[in-house]
Amino acid sequence: METAILVENGIRRIITLDQYANLISGKEKKSWPELCCIVCDKSVHQKGLLVASEDFTPRFSHAKKEPSEEFCPLGSESKRFYALDRNEKSLSLVEAHLRRERFMEPATFLGSYLICRHLRGGQGQLTLKEFTRMVEVADSIGMWRHTWLPEWSIPLMLMLMANHETRNGQHQFYYRIKRINRTQQASWDPANVHLIACWLKGGTQITGGKKKSSFPLIIPLSESYVNGITKLTERDATTWTQEERFARSIERYRVGLLNNQQLQDE
Repeated sequence: METAILVENGIRRIITLDQYANLISGKEKKSWPELCCIVCDKSVHQKGLLVASEDFTPRFSHAKKEPSEEFCPLGSESKRFYALDRNEKSLSLVEAHLRRERFMEPATFLGSYLICRHLRGGQGQLTLKEFTRMVEVADSIGMWRHTWLPEWSIPLMLMLMANHETRNGQHQFYYRIKRINRTQQASWDPANVHLIACWLKGGTQITGGKKKSSFPLIIPLSESYVNGITKLTERDATTWTQEERFARSIERYRVGLLNNQQLQDE
């Protein structure tokens, strides 16, 4: 992970690897500020930050082994992003920052939220706080630097960034990227991958039953698929999302006046 929560004097804020390196430079290890994961709140520490090595990429890592592979999307044992490794991170930090800024434009940000909310099952299934946490996880894995990341695909990729609850709240599931056909091709091929829903407990792929699921079991990386959802959410974009409290919260978060920790579940 490329970001973590810094806890200092009782104040929590997100910090990057470079910022943390500057903060601890010249200090004894025992005086380094406490760090925790932005998702599961478990303790994390830096790895490789102070020792230059071409063979190891500096990162934040959980201090203790996670209870299960997919307990945390940012866990070192998570396999949900494996197929995404073929999609190289070729963009510079400046280019990635500009891409993220375009995503944070009002219409794009709200539209992505509504798409993710629809995929989660609609009304009551995805709070703004949960959605912004997904964005922060995307920041932490460096999603914005991937070569292939058209604007329409961003809300689909964000669905990888969290563990989701079923509508009745009794079970949790997550999405992972899976190749449709096994090939020897080493390059990234978005037409040959999709997102599949898996149970958090056990990690098995969810298959259809007698009762229709409230969330999609397979999400194709398809622009037409996204356009179809957008049409279904157009009414929402002009009704409850314009209510003062929600509109104020989303705008304050978007411009950086409010962070995920300060958002209410709305």
